[in-house]
Amino acid sequence: MPNHIHGIIIIEAVETTRGVVSKSESEHLLKDETSHRLVSTTIKPNSLSSTVGQFKSIVTKRVRSSGYKNFAWQPRFYDHIICNEKDLRRIRTYIQNNLLKWELDEYYTDE
Repeated sequence: MPNHIHGIIIIEAVETTRGVVSKSESEHLLKDETSHRLVSTTIKPNSLSSTVGQFKSIVTKRVRSSGYKNFAWQPRFYDHIICNEKDLRRIRTYIQNNLLKWELDEYYTDE
């Protein structure tokens, strides 16, 4: 879509207050703890928020240097923890089909 981006970030190990856990351990841990996540006002290094922030910063600098001075991101992002293969297939299908919906978007122009 010209006005937003979708992506899947694969995290091989998850660092928790208990230390680093393996991918299989993290799948169980994330299922149990996602509904009880605390919102923090600080961004921790090497966190998903930090990674997304770095991505946004790099893209913003490159886009603005290309002449799009008014380029801006929405301030936040939506995240979802993919817990199994079925969920992954559903999300991949959604991303692939999302571009087909561009003409229905409120910001669509045929330029």
